[in-house]
Amino acid sequence: MNKTKLFLFFFALFFSILACEEDIPDPTARPIPTTDPLAPPRSFYLGFTPFPYDATTDAVLFIYERLVIDGDIIAHHFDDGVPWPEALSGEPYSERLQGDWEFRKQNTPSEHKVYLAITPIRLMRDGLARPMKD
Repeated sequence: MNKTKLFLFFFALFFSILACEEDIPDPTARPIPTTDPLAPPRSFYLGFTPFPYDATTDAVLFIYERLVIDGDIIAHHFDDGVPWPEALSGEPYSERLQGDWEFRKQNTPSEHKVYLAITPIRLMRDGLARPMKD
């Protein structure tokens, strides 16, 4: 009796495992080309944020240069406030904000995927983000 139960258990286990099997796509089947001609194709996208390592123009430009060479995705993350009054009234956004958006757009390669994140709440998660100031 115990051998029969054990046999039935493993029989059911075997077919359960077979039923769970699915075709997992080969990640190397469609390699993602890199912008670096010397680098081999990757099976994944590689992305970065353009947040500079230093508060200088050279650092910002260096980061964007490396994004072009090393990445496939750029993550633009806005967490420095939200232009609530302008968004509500339909008035134009500040020149500073529009300039920032234009700079990012001009320095983002057209073939890169873009991940856009906007944080509409405070860092402490206790209310809405402050209105954006010039």
